[in-house]
Amino acid sequence: MACGCFPIVGDVSSLREWIANGENGLICDETDPRSLASCVIRALRDPNLRVEAAEINRDLIRTRAEYATVMLEAESLYDEVAARQTAGSRERSKFAAESVLTNSEVRGE
Repeated sequence: MACGCFPIVGDVSSLREWIANGENGLICDETDPRSLASCVIRALRDPNLRVEAAEINRDLIRTRAEYATVMLEAESLYDEVAARQTAGSRERSKFAAESVLTNSEVRGE
């Protein structure tokens, strides 16, 4: 959207937060190939829709998804997930080692 691409999206609530059908993109029934084809044909036949949508979308991205801010938030999220993964790996390794000891003890080894 920030690059001027015309979005044609499935009817998903999270996408409806960004796309107003017929204004800055088109929403199709993602389970119906004819619905998707109809949206693609409409977009191809209506250059004014594409031009107006590009302008709306650039403004929308500028106001709701400023790149630097979003990238900092994404980086923070990735760091948090990586930290949890690392801690989780240590816990899984510890649990596996304890399980081996417990199994060995049960077998009398």
